[in-house]
Amino acid sequence: MMTLNRYKTKFNNPNYSYKLHNLQYQDLNYDNYYTSGGYDMIDDFNQRDFGNDFPIDRVNSYSLKQLQDGLKGARYWNQWKDNLKSKYNNPTEMYLDELFNNWQD
Repeated sequence: MMTLNRYKTKFNNPNYSYKLHNLQYQDLNYDNYYTSGGYDMIDDFNQRDFGNDFPIDRVNSYSLKQLQDGLKGARYWNQWKDNLKSKYNNPTEMYLDELFNNWQD
């Protein structure tokens, strides 16, 4: 629902289709949109190691199931984050705000 709302409804683009790119290494100064935030919450790699133009990513160890369940009821980016914080205990939870602040609704 969150992504459908963002691209199809919020931005009035009912025919939205995602680009065929892997944006895992997307420079924030190039385009400030991001699609692999979920991957960043699973992996243990901080993209900022590539330089200051890349997202700060100190979050890790969430499961795919946790990310999926956290999306339930979330209509906006920060609602997903808030759901994850309230539902799960994760040792890197303190960095969720930092990660999500790389991109705004």
